[in-house]
Amino acid sequence: MKEYNEISYQDMPVNEMQQALVKGPITAVFNVYEDFMFYTGGIYEHVYGQLLDYHRAEVVGYDEEAGVEYWKIKLSFGPDFGEKGFVKIAKGQNECQIESYAISYDV
Repeated sequence: MKEYNEISYQDMPVNEMQQALVKGPITAVFNVYEDFMFYTGGIYEHVYGQLLDYHRAEVVGYDEEAGVEYWKIKLSFGPDFGEKGFVKIAKGQNECQIESYAISYDV
């Protein structure tokens, strides 16, 4: 690994995450709530339930669906969870603290 960049320990501009994604996936940590465990598709936004844990995952891209922007996240839960192992988390509102802690790597 040539170097790594800790993007933030606090809320960060979305454009910095987007710029980092040009070089490849970003490692991020996000809050996992009870309702997340029932995610099967679409853009996830926390609605109910207590915080269960934190999860490290890879932000691999971003897009928009029905006018709502989202981060595309690759999980370590396996292909049977969510959308074949991926989840879409609402972008730009720090949903589940996904925009609060991220690291990019130059390899």
